[in-house]
Amino acid sequence: MRRERARRKEPWFQTAYSVLDVPCEWDDRWRSGFGENADLHVPTPNEFIATDFSILSNRDPESAVLLDLMLYVLDYNLKEITYAADVAQLSFSHSTHEHGVTLQLGGFSHKLPVQ
Repeated sequence: MRRERARRKEPWFQTAYSVLDVPCEWDDRWRSGFGENADLHVPTPNEFIATDFSILSNRDPESAVLLDLMLYVLDYNLKEITYAADVAQLSFSHSTHEHGVTLQLGGFSHKLPVQ
């Protein structure tokens, strides 16, 4: 395949480009399914990709606000101890979700047990 000088420019950044036909031998090879290379294949469908994007809410707004307020107070009350833990490379995080609260602790295992 010979190299052709780009004769066109796109309108936004004036980048030069050219349009060429795909060579027949490339097209034939693509259509043959690349039988020589078993690593080239379509992956299996990902079962974890969401297909239902409807909004579900079992919490009333008052409960959501009270839960957020409780976690704010928890953060405030634990600031001093969580700072010391952070310096020692221990971590603490929380999040709210439809069914309640998730607390996550991380770090060196012999220091994680709650006293």
